[in-house]
Amino acid sequence: MLNIWLFRISSVLLLFNAFLVSTKLPNGLFSAKELGLWFASGIICVFAISKILFTKNYKLQIKKLDVIICSYLILLPLLSLCFTKIAINYSAILSQIALGFSYVSIRILCVNIRTVVLVNMLIELIVLLLCFQLVIAVAQHFLLIPSYYPKFGATGMFFNPGPFAIFITALTVFIFPVFLHQVINKKYLNAAFYAILMMISTYFIINSLSRSAWLGGLAGLFIGGIMFLLVKFKWKISKKPIWLILIICLLIALPFCFWLYQYKADSATGRILTWKVTALMIKDHWPTGVGIGNFPANYIGYQANFFHKSVKNIQNLGNLAGDNRYPFNDILHIFAESGIIGIVLFIALFFTCTQIIIKSYQQQKKDIVLLALNTAASLVAIFVAGLTSYPFSMLPIAILFWLLIAILVSATTRKLIPKNNGNALQKFVLVSALFIASSIFLYNGFNKLYAYKKWMNIISTTNKDEKLDDLLLLAKPLNNNSDYLNDIAQIYKNRKQYNKAIVYLKRANSFSPYKGYYYSLGDCYERIGEYEKAIMQYKKVGGAIPNLIKPKYLLAKLHYNRKDYVTFKKLAIETIQFKPKINSEEVSEMKQNLYDMLDKLQLNP
Repeated sequence: MLNIWLFRISSVLLLFNAFLVSTKLPNGLFSAKELGLWFASGIICVFAISKILFTKNYKLQIKKLDVIICSYLILLPLLSLCFTKIAINYSAILSQIALGFSYVSIRILCVNIRTVVLVNMLIELIVLLLCFQLVIAVAQHFLLIPSYYPKFGATGMFFNPGPFAIFITALTVFIFPVFLHQVINKKYLNAAFYAILMMISTYFIINSLSRSAWLGGLAGLFIGGIMFLLVKFKWKISKKPIWLILIICLLIALPFCFWLYQYKADSATGRILTWKVTALMIKDHWPTGVGIGNFPANYIGYQANFFHKSVKNIQNLGNLAGDNRYPFNDILHIFAESGIIGIVLFIALFFTCTQIIIKSYQQQKKDIVLLALNTAASLVAIFVAGLTSYPFSMLPIAILFWLLIAILVSATTRKLIPKNNGNALQKFVLVSALFIASSIFLYNGFNKLYAYKKWMNIISTTNKDEKLDDLLLLAKPLNNNSDYLNDIAQIYKNRKQYNKAIVYLKRANSFSPYKGYYYSLGDCYERIGEYEKAIMQYKKVGGAIPNLIKPKYLLAKLHYNRKDYVTFKKLAIETIQFKPKINSEEVSEMKQNLYDMLDKLQLNP
């Protein structure tokens, strides 16, 4: 009974991450989930230690997939600490390691729990999670609680409707085989309940306008449905029917994918731009990657290089460029950040997991077969959605993904260990590793939570500039937070200590692609007379995002301040005639300022 409750509490702690958000933390949609993962991982590591110590002759049967996953989630981030050359994103690395130890802990906690109990608990947890997510979505839809994306009602506790749609898609396709099972067994009341859940989910998935969620959902439903029919009617798999099914699916998928592309053509073409830029990054860093969590900061430079190579690139794709945080393809994201080792491990993980699922559904045990069907549908939905989006970058989706795999591996592994077959060395290694990991997660979690609260208290005061010393004391836990670094830089700018501000802005740029940091850095260089460095900052943003008018305006203004009026006139005229992607009041003000400067010099075009 204790085993069951330890597993249940651990799973709830992990899955509760999807509900975490705080207005009392900076960027509370993300920081709350990050802290939630660290705290949950620390706690369930303690649970796993308890399970090991208080179970006689405990031995975890280590599978090939366990080795691959631990290498990917734990060893790879540790190697990233050695190979990352510029800025190490400790928070992103710690989060990935936390996912790894969460996986290990769940595997440990599943030992000696009967498969039927494990499967029933998982279905219960997924159904409850989906119910609560839909309650939140309905409340947001009817404006009872706030949404987190402008002009859209239901986003759950995500920053936009896309990740939320993918999350509830993964949950919905998980229960689809359960629904079919209830119908076949004539349990119509249960089937009706699942049908209602799926219909409500489908409504919000369609309304999200997330094509990635649609693709993932259809793929998950197809896999779940086909595998269910194969099991129920005991169809034998042979090569000819498989090829026939694949050809039919391809013929259906091609026009559907073309329609999806045309449905939001600019958005789809923008993703192709992102893939091309990411390919340039991979080309330069394929052996080791740019480092875990370092894709956003590196992206803007590569996008500038992409447009610099060809005028046609600017003409065809310049209007679609932005300061992207994600490459809209999880495979490319893994390759770009983790290099060849990371992508090989992930591909190995995919094929090994597929083998386990195929072997599981071929078994006679109904519970394992049902688990294989549910898990396959959900994992496929996440994976397919990740081909055009970024579900693995969203912690609740990543947690769900690794939790499902951990339970699947555990359910397909022999549970009961023969007496006197414990492994003292394994117990020592596991307990030691879990204890160290738990200490690190909890220490960093509490340390960062305290730093966040202290930081929020400081920036909420009217005399923020006088609190610089207090802000600097928070450097250790927040040294990877670009907003925190920018806050310090702005205080130094207000004090006209531009050289010190430059140090913090450069570090902020090494963790974020936000264009405002480049503008501020350029302004600092201007004020200390290093005009060429200032020009470099403005040109980098203007080159990376050609549809922006502000870099052009700042360049013209710089030459005006330098009294280089010939260059100023040329740039001012180009800027005034430029048509940005978005016309706004700020654009009109910038153009009017240039007119005023030209008037002062009597150079009005």
